Amino acid sequence: MSKSESISQPLEDERKNLHGILNELKSYGYPVLCSSLEMVCKLNGNQDIFWNFSNIDLVNDFPVCADSKNCIQECMEDMSLSAKIDFIKHIRLLLITNIASRGGFKHVFVGDTSCSLAENLLNDINLGRGSQISADTNFYDTRFKVPVCRPLREFLNKEVALYLHLHNCSYTVLPDLLTKTDTKSSIQRLTESFITNLQEDFPATVFTIFRTGGKLSKQDGILGSKLCFLCMSKLDNIEPDPCSALEALKLSEKLSKALNDVTVNSIPDAVNGERSSPLSSDFENQNLLKFLCHGCSVAFRNNKRSSKFSPFLKQMKRNEMKEDIKDFLINAEGEAS
Repeated sequence: MSKSESISQPLEDERKNLHGILNELKSYGYPVLCSSLEMVCKLNGNQDIFWNFSNIDLVNDFPVCADSKNCIQECMEDMSLSAKIDFIKHIRLLLITNIASRGGFKHVFVGDTSCSLAENLLNDINLGRGSQISADTNFYDTRFKVPVCRPLREFLNKEVALYLHLHNCSYTVLPDLLTKTDTKSSIQRLTESFITNLQEDFPATVFTIFRTGGKLSKQDGILGSKLCFLCMSKLDNIEPDPCSALEALKLSEKLSKALNDVTVNSIPDAVNGERSSPLSSDFENQNLLKFLCHGCSVAFRNNKRSSKFSPFLKQMKRNEMKEDIKDFLINAEGEAS
């Protein structure tokens, strides 16, 4: 399952690329499971969210859930490029760890190198995920149902590429949302350019950046006990310090919205002469933000279409409540479980 091409590419191109990748993986002799990014909307249902590649013979046999794919596409329409990349990154990891859990795997190995981890650290700071830096850069990440390991964290991108070349290992590079974009098109693209130039001139500095991330952790007492439903980190926006940067940001946003509301309410409706009323999606977005950390909520805060993704999060909330009260439920035999 690649990073973002399943969202941005036509269905036919997506299937061809996926078939080529899976054939290449199968040539190494490992069992191959395949899924697609839109299956994240099915995590709380009884449907299959992954398939064994050995049971798929033709390109057209790859299952596609059009409704879920459209749901994610519509949800991301009003997002900035930086928010889209961050959103896809986290729902992708959430889906992978859920697949690993259902498949009975004990660990998930990802290919993050020292360069990508250095980029993640700087991106986390820029995107308001400072409390997650340690988990995003450490070797062992226990936030998800299945622990995530990063065995390549001590290697540079150049070293990995050189190893593949010397051992004649085939690999496939697929386009994503950052492909052929301008350096200043997104936070991630700008950070990538900075780290690439840094690696070329001062390679030792890259290790210094990502190793610093393991030492930057927020005290558990400052964070909430509940988890964000997308990145599975502890909520950092529950009863924060009144003098914190987060509270200052909230105050600035509240004042800005209040000014906009005054402006909107002062303009009569062109059809019936009545004043414009707030969209229902605003209310749904506020409910949605209760289940997200500050970093994940940024993409949804001013997104009028994000309410289309809210059924997924609401279902997760219902499952959490059911888990909390399961000891008080009555089973089929009429006895307390």
